Parts: sequence; C-alpha cells; structure tokens
Amino acid sequence: MSLLQNTMAKSGTVPFYNEVGTKSLRFDEGSSTSLARTPAADGNRRTWTWSAWFKRDQLSSNTQMLFSTSQNAPDEFNILILDGDDRMAVGTAAGSLILTSMKFRDFSAWYHVVARMDTTQGTAVNRFKLYINGVETANDTNGVASIISSQDQELGINKAASHHIGKRQNDSKYFGGYMSDINFVDGTSLGPDSFGEFKNGIWIPIVPDVTYGQNGFRLDFLDNAVDAPTSEGTEDTDNIGSDSSGEHNNWTSVNIVASDCAILDTPENNFCTLDSLYKQSSSTLSEGNLKAVLTSGGNSARTPSTFAVNSGKWYWEVRQSSANRFGMGVFDTDKYVMTNEDAGSDAHEWTFVTDGGDSGTGIAGNNSVRPDYGVEVANGEVIMVALDADNDAIWFGKENSWFNTDGSSDSAAVKAEIEGGTTTNAAHTGVTGNLTPVFIRQTSNDTLIVNFGQDSSFVGTETAAGNTDSNDVGDFHYAPPSGYLALCTANLPEPTIGPNSTSQATDYFNTVIYTGSASSPNAITGVGFQPDWVWIKKRAADASHAIFDSARGVTAEGAANKAIGSNRVDVEGNGNGGLSAFGSDGFTLVDGSSGSYPRSLVNDNAAYVAWNWKANGGTATATISESGDNPAAVVQANPTAGFSIITYTGTGDAGTIAHGLGAVPKMMMIKNRDVNDAWAVYHGENTSAPETDYLVLNDDAVTADAATYWADTAPTSSVFTVHDAHSVNADGEKYVAYVFADVEGYSKFGSYTGNGNADGTFVFTGFRPRYIMTKLASDQINAANWQIYDTARHPSNVIPTYLFADSSGAESDSASTYFNLDIVSNGFKLRAGNTYGVNQLGATYIYMAFAEAPFKYANAR
Repeated sequence: MSLLQNTMAKSGTVPFYNEVGTKSLRFDEGSSTSLARTPAADGNRRTWTWSAWFKRDQLSSNTQMLFSTSQNAPDEFNILILDGDDRMAVGTAAGSLILTSMKFRDFSAWYHVVARMDTTQGTAVNRFKLYINGVETANDTNGVASIISSQDQELGINKAASHHIGKRQNDSKYFGGYMSDINFVDGTSLGPDSFGEFKNGIWIPIVPDVTYGQNGFRLDFLDNAVDAPTSEGTEDTDNIGSDSSGEHNNWTSVNIVASDCAILDTPENNFCTLDSLYKQSSSTLSEGNLKAVLTSGGNSARTPSTFAVNSGKWYWEVRQSSANRFGMGVFDTDKYVMTNEDAGSDAHEWTFVTDGGDSGTGIAGNNSVRPDYGVEVANGEVIMVALDADNDAIWFGKENSWFNTDGSSDSAAVKAEIEGGTTTNAAHTGVTGNLTPVFIRQTSNDTLIVNFGQDSSFVGTETAAGNTDSNDVGDFHYAPPSGYLALCTANLPEPTIGPNSTSQATDYFNTVIYTGSASSPNAITGVGFQPDWVWIKKRAADASHAIFDSARGVTAEGAANKAIGSNRVDVEGNGNGGLSAFGSDGFTLVDGSSGSYPRSLVNDNAAYVAWNWKANGGTATATISESGDNPAAVVQANPTAGFSIITYTGTGDAGTIAHGLGAVPKMMMIKNRDVNDAWAVYHGENTSAPETDYLVLNDDAVTADAATYWADTAPTSSVFTVHDAHSVNADGEKYVAYVFADVEGYSKFGSYTGNGNADGTFVFTGFRPRYIMTKLASDQINAANWQIYDTARHPSNVIPTYLFADSSGAESDSASTYFNLDIVSNGFKLRAGNTYGVNQLGATYIYMAFAEAPFKYANAR
C-alpha cells in the first residue's frame, strides 16, 4: 500500500486521487538546475504534445523556462513564464503563439499545463493550443497565424538538437520550483483529458493512455540517482531522468543533486513550504521555498508558511545554517499583524528564540519573554517543533532531545508528555487560532532550512533519514512523536463540504453570469441547485442591486416585486422587474409593475451577475412566537453551509432571536422591510468588541459604535440579540436577516490589515475563494465602498473587476491596480498600492468569502 493510500485508509476516507505523479523533482533557479536531452534523430516536428505538473516557488526577476529547444532561429521553441509579468508565453524566435492574460502567482499549490501542436491543421488557429488545469486558454489568433503561417510547417521541437527542461538553451533563464509527471508524445496532438480529469471540479492526474512515439517520454521522478544515462535508447531505471514510457528516451541531469530527487511534494499530496506571498521583503527564499535567508531591516524578515491549522497534532523541523539567533514558532494568521518587531512581540505569536549571544535562548509569546527555556542551538543543528492544536500547546527541542521548561533537555519524559496530551513542559500553552509556522530574523542575518516532511536532508546539508509520521507519510530527520503528522494536504482533515465529500461548495453557493432577455418570464439556469437567496446586479450600466429570498417569497408578473437593494434604504418592492420562482437549477425573472423600463434591474438586454446561496429550499426550520421582547420569527437555517434566512417582527426593545446554525454567527445583514431604513451589518472580526459596533451595507461609512443595535451582546451558537435601533428592531415592523457562520474550507468572515504596498497583504482563508466582499472598517482614514469580486466574472488572476455593494454603479475594471487582487489556492493576495479601498497602510478591513475548493484539494490559480 502506498503512503497516500495508507493515509486515506487510516482516515477512513475513499482515496480521491489516482496514485499518479507521486514524486517530483526540485528545480532551483539559483543553482542552475535542469534536465537535458538530444534526440538521436528527428521525430515528428509538426505534431506533438507536452504535459507537465509544476509548482512555482516565487516571483523572479528572470524569465523562468519550463521546456525549450535550440535558441537559434528558426528552431527555437519555448514554454516559459515571463519575468515581472508572470504570464505564460509559448512561442518561437519569431514571437509568441500564445501569451496568456492569466498570471501564474499562486505558489502554494500545483498547476497543470498541456501544450499541443499540429501544423497539419488547415486553419491556423487550430495548429497550437494551450491548456491550464484542464481548461483551454484564450488563443492569440494573430500570433498563431503569423508564426505558423503555413500548413505542415516544421518547428524546433523534436529535432535532433538539444532540448531542456527547466532552462533555456545557452541562457541563464532557469525554473524555480517543482515539476512532476512530465509527458511528451511524439506524433499525436492530444488534449488535457489524456493526462488528467475533473473530479468534482478539481483537476487531477491520471495515468496517461497514450502512444508515446519515437521521441516520446514520461518522467515520473521516482528515482533519486543523478548519474547520466548510459546512452540514448539504453534502459536506465535508477536515474532521476529515466524515461518510464518504455521508449527509453532518458534525460541527463544538470546541477541536480540527490536531495532534489524523488521529492514527496506532488499534485496529489501538496506539502507546506515557506510562503513567498506572505513573507516580508527582507527574506529571500530558494530551494523550492524550503531555504530562507533572513537579512537586514531590523526584524523585518518574517517568513510564514503556506499552511494554517486549528486542530490536530503536527510536527516539523528546522536546520539553523548560520550561528546567529532567530525566532521560530507559530502565529494566529487570523489575528496577527505582520510587523518588524521581535519574535513573540504580539499576543497572537508563540515562538522559541535560538542562541546568539547576550540574549541567550528563550521563549517569547503573548508580549512576554522568558530567557530560561531550552539550550543553545549551534550552527548546523536541527530544531524540532511539535504543535498540539487540540490542546493549545507547542514544544521545541533539538537534535532529538525535547526541552524542559527549566532550560534542560529530557527527551524521553517530554516526548511522553507530548504524546500523552499533557502540557507541563510545553513552551507555550493557550496557543489558539488558525496557526501557521513562522520564522523571524532577530538581531543578525540568518539562514535556515525547513522540513515540513518532504526532505530530511535539508536540501543536501544532512544525510536523509527517512522517518515517517503516524500516517506513514513524510521524510523526517528525527522520528515525530506518536500521533503527530507532516504538514501536507493528505494529512489535512476531510472538510464537510468538499470534492471528496457528499456535498460540494457548488451545492451551497454559486455565481452565474447571464444576459437578460426582452421576454418575460425568463428562466435563468446553471446555478446547480435551488437557490434561496439571489443577489443580482447589472454589470455594464448604472442600476440598483436586487436581492430576493425564498423566505420573503416571490411575486407574480406585473406586480410590485420583493426586491431589496444592498445600495438602497427603500422598502422591498420597487417595481422594476422581479423574481417569480426559485427553480431546481436557478430562478425565473418577470416584468415588474412600474417604470418605463420594467426589467431594468434584472432582465433587460444587458449583462448581469447573480450570486446564489442555498438555505433550506424555502422551508422553515423553526417558527418562533413573540415572547416578551424576543421577536416572533420564521427561521430557514442550513447549519451545514452556515447560512440562515430569518424573517421577524420587531418588539422595540432588546430581545433575542434563534438563528438555527449551531455555531456562533460571524456576519449578519439586516434590512427593515416596512419603512425606508438603512441596512445594519454585524461582523465578528470588525473590532476587538464587535458586539458594540455596526456597519451599514448601503453606505461607505466606517464602523460606528452604538449599543442600540446589538445591545452590546455578542451572538452565541443559538441566538443573536437586537436592541431598539430602528434598523434592527422597531416595534411591529418586519425585518429580514441574513446570518452566516464560518464553515471550515467553505466560508470565512475575517479581517486583515492593509500594508500600503503593491505587494499587498496576503489573507489566508483555507480555501480557494469563488467570491469575496471586502469593506474598510477602521475610522482613521477615508470611508470606502463594499467591494465584490468573483471568479465567474474574471476567471484568472489578476482580478481588476469589481462591483460596489453600496452603489448602483456599473462594473469597474481597475486598470490602475486601485482595487486589484489575486485569488489563490489558500486565500487572496492584495495587489493594490496604498489605497483606502482595499489596502491602506495600517487600516483594518473585514471580508466575507465563499469557496471554490478547500485548500486540501485546490489547484493553483
């Protein structure tokens, strides 16, 4: 049984993957690593296919080459990622066949690329196609037509000349990161379904069922020897460049060492690395983001990692490669603000500070430092970390000995404590939140190498040991404590909503873009479920938002509709087009009762976007009678998706309403239905005491303080409280409330602090978002709108396209990067400068986000 199958068997889940691409090869740009091969004879230079999985390590000032042949025109052919712009270009010396608009800036997960050539095609645009994660990219018609201008044209690929993987011929353009399961098919042009398949929306590898042809090959990187193949066409089964296709077209390694080979980080089991999206500028990463050089700028070289966990038991290792002291440990990625201060200076950071002179060793966290913990760590020694997120504790040790709290080492006793769940000798207790490993420069420059379970040699500086975790996964220098696991996706808990579960994210939330119709009624489909909350916005013109829900009901054609606008204070029903039915795959739109353009909000001949959520199919889960000052309410709750719709009648004084979610709500949006009144919004991460504050959905104003909204009472897992503000609880008036709770891997309602930089704040959500809405919360700067982004309107990075929830304005495209962001496999990254809209330096923003896929399974974006 394989390691991955064994992990799945122990967790009691059905294997999601096909056991393909189970090892990878690490390429390091600074070490000039590559693979090389010169075919003995020409193959088919008109028709071929190249496929590979790759995981980038970071942005580079140099062009990074995936696959190339001769640098001399007319034979040059390159598949590359452009420096600075991070787009993929495929072309020849004459120019690009395709230059993607997509930017490849997700460094936490894996991409798949398929390039197919067939110049025998009569139509020029069909002669070359490029696919990313199973989806064809936009074809640059002019590029293909001008470069492959003649049918049956021969290009440099498959010529009896030097070919390279990971570099450009005679050039310093190298790739940095990992590659896995590289295939080349000589003589056949194939689509991505020959190498992968969609499984509940996730693109995963399959065993290629192809005829490789004369110069075809498959590199699965299962071996770790780096000696050159004996000769072309000779079997060589123990070389990292050996061809497993049966064609014996082996490759020679260049500057690759044994520690680069047979890496466990793969498309089927993605390992934690240092995070180049999250790090501060004074940290330089290399070796597949396992090595960090922390330099200059005081303590500004903070370097977090790509995973965050809030449960389970986890183990990792760090090798100090220089004698200066540094800090290491974890912080709560939901609470911590990246600063230039010492390790442990924040209440949400828990660290161990290594040796380095006068300050000695010690632990730091919760704004306090204790200098008597542990023993000095010398250059070249391996530090061990054990994090028990179930018991809120963390331990440190070195060279296979765990530290006591009295400063000594007692490996056996402390290890027994770690394994037993007691915390007497823990470096820190009270370690809570979404915890991510972090490394901090202290007083001097430092170099460190991490191992989250993928490389016990620490990129060749130690002898590989091969110790596995309790799931038989990983490659550690020392044996992890029993019950502790490597930080990899195979070990992450199975999300309730996810591609290997009975329910998917698209069962509860989806975005649909559609073009309205001149006819009424007009059925809109493609939602994938029967929605209960539909939020519609015209994209290309000024028009109010229109929100409908199954709790308030539908309207007949020609009648005043049930729409309420997120940008308006009006009561429900403005007459300009309505929703008459919630269907099994969407909804039906009809003409309203008034206005010269009765369809103008939802159904004229224009482009629209509709965001759709599922509650309980329009059926109430609870009906509540008025009791004292507690309002009468009808509740339609979906605890699985953390969403409920509640209609209630106000009482005029502080009272509670049951929400039915079984979890503490993190966000609530409430609207008075009977009179013109502003929206009221509660957000659980708005301030340190969110129950004392409120925001207004139809306004760009920042947070305000008023006990009249929530009675200064935080919601609980069963009820929320409303006081006597007219926006939430006027006596006898009717309201609708949309209430949300976090669901791991599916939804998140958090906050972040802007850094005022074009290399903006990174926000960890634990999933690849499909929808994001942000809002400035703090009041030290100008007010700012509620920004809405989604992947349906802009399916690739960067996302410059946004709508304002508090404005009727048309969709905007921020060519000046004013509101730009990237959506990635584990969150989102701001790409705006010092703008109050999304990234003002020091400002606090709140957000709501819904998933496309949990990070455990997400493809890179």
